[in-house]
Amino acid sequence: MAINPNGSIKWESLYAVSAPAPLFFASPAIAADGTVFIADETLYAVNPDGSVKWNFTGAGDNSPSIGQYGVIYDGGQNGLYAIRPDGTLLWIFPKFILSSPTIDADGSVYATSPDGNLYANQRGWNSQMDISWNFRLFLSRHRFRRNDIRGEQ
Repeated sequence: MAINPNGSIKWESLYAVSAPAPLFFASPAIAADGTVFIADETLYAVNPDGSVKWNFTGAGDNSPSIGQYGVIYDGGQNGLYAIRPDGTLLWIFPKFILSSPTIDADGSVYATSPDGNLYANQRGWNSQMDISWNFRLFLSRHRFRRNDIRGEQ
């Protein structure tokens, strides 16, 4: 669904795509060309006029992120997916992903997993998944304190 600046509905295209209607619990991402990306375990690419450009089943249900060369990243129970702007699979990292992928200025992709790790792919936009490093995070039963980061007592 898109809303005009005056609050009126501009379009509601995804509700006509499937029954039952998709349920979105995450924020969309909007590409420079106006394409809207939103996911509910299917990643949808929606043109600015509301028509569906393509969809990719299984991609995840977090807020998608757009990286270098227009590559779209999304994660969920099935893994972290990198999808080309044309809707084809670039690569998948088969770990349950909790967070929406974050992309830095160099194009590195970061995501967290319930295994307690932060994963980084420093070449996220290329044709292969290559985990550059991972960092063990504190899980919910631990308190994350500023001194833990600095190594202070």
